Amino acid sequence: MPAIVGDSTRTMRICEALLARGIYAQGIRYPSVPDGSARIRLTPMASHEPAEIARALECLAGLAPR
Repeated sequence: MPAIVGDSTRTMRICEALLARGIYAQGIRYPSVPDGSARIRLTPMASHEPAEIARALECLAGLAPR
């Protein structure tokens, strides 16, 4: 599930901050995606509890507000 950030540097900062909080998310940037469309890739699974997903979304929202 992609969360489009746009800027590669900002994407990687968010990715590292999520990892520091125990949330595994991959930063995907050029050349894997078009320049200017860097994103955080999250992979929710059936084994995740609703509270875990809620926490990941809260962390992402706090790190990458609109």
